[in-house]
Formats: sequence, C-alpha cells, structure tokens
Amino acid sequence: MTASEPPDRIYIPGDTRVIDGFRALRAWIEQHAAAKGETLDPAWYRDGPEDRPNLYPELRKPPTPETGEST
Repeated sequence: MTASEPPDRIYIPGDTRVIDGFRALRAWIEQHAAAKGETLDPAWYRDGPEDRPNLYPELRKPPTPETGEST
C-alpha cells in the first residue's frame, strides 16, 4: 500500500458468530496472499470446533454449580 492508496477495509457484521468473523478475515488474507502468488498454510483452514473451540462460544458448556465461576 502506498500513501495514495486508501486503507483496506474488511466488513464483518457485528451480529455474526465469531467463526464467521474469522472466516471473513481469512478470505481477506487469502486475497492478499493470492495477489503475491502465495497460499495460506493449511492450518488456516482447520477451523472446526474440535480444532479451534474458542471460535465457537455457543458450544461452551455453562459452568456447573460445583465448578462455577466465583464472584
């Protein structure tokens, strides 16, 4: 990017799941890598709940009273 080019913008709606935001960011990174003739590491595509559970907060189990969070 040169001084005369506008900055890149990535549109990620605020009311989407975290995984959808991650995938939107990945798509943007893919475009920039492709422009340089590069590809992303396969690890970027391991985004299932078993690989990246932090991207799926809806799958988290609520704490039980025995192990619940202290206030």
